[in-house]
Amino acid sequence: MKKLLALMLCVLCLTSCVKELDDIPTDPVPIPTAPTIEGPVDEITCVAPIIPTDPAGMTEAPDLTVFSSGVEVTAMSGGLTWCTTMPDGTPAVICADALHPLEMQKYLSVLETSQSSAGLAFWDGETQVFPGEITVTAWDFDCTPDCDGLPNEVAVYSGGEMIDLLPGKYIYIVNTKWGDGVTSGGSVTHVFCAERLYPHNE
Repeated sequence: MKKLLALMLCVLCLTSCVKELDDIPTDPVPIPTAPTIEGPVDEITCVAPIIPTDPAGMTEAPDLTVFSSGVEVTAMSGGLTWCTTMPDGTPAVICADALHPLEMQKYLSVLETSQSSAGLAFWDGETQVFPGEITVTAWDFDCTPDCDGLPNEVAVYSGGEMIDLLPGKYIYIVNTKWGDGVTSGGSVTHVFCAERLYPHNE
């Protein structure tokens, strides 16, 4: 008799479990989708930040090329302080002085352009490199080292790869910092001349 009662209780429990399972909804749960972007895909622009180059891997202080309107010039060195490592592993500091930028007029190639901006490209050999800091100023070409006043500040943008050009003929001074300047890298100055011409229709 006890066995019969136990069997009947098991049947009742199984029947209750089946009923509970029948109550569980079987419809698939909708998966949320990403929002639809209106308009063509090429209207979305992602700009990656420029990461400064670690100067520990550079062989020497970088060169600078300036370009605009399909023409380019190589900037002159305006002095530097550069930390490097000698072949025997000994650390060394290289210091190089230069003429005052306003004494370089006759040595500078003039970048002539009708564009309002110019591109900057720093090079370690054939590898493009990027400074940690950059500032640019400009002197009127006819100024002399003893002229009064201060140089014009020049706007720098696109991570230091573009600068504004002032209307007329100016000597531009590009100051950059690389690394910490103690274990590697340092401060470098480049000088170039650019003349922004007005198009004939202006």
